[in-house]
Amino acid sequence: MEGVVNAAHEAVVTLSLEGPGGEARDIAAVVDTGFTGFLTVTPALAVELGLPFVGYYPRDARRWQ
Repeated sequence: MEGVVNAAHEAVVTLSLEGPGGEARDIAAVVDTGFTGFLTVTPALAVELGLPFVGYYPRDARRWQ
């Protein structure tokens, strides 16, 4: 795996995400040294890829559906 260090001194790698329906999108991800097993993406990207929402739901989650 290769990446870069951005202007904010964060390690960034490119990840390819694929939804259950085969939709794919490359994103830039900041490496979190405290990784706990979950990837956080914007609600709009989750909807675009058909990813399930897990955990916290914002009050206005309906607008993303």
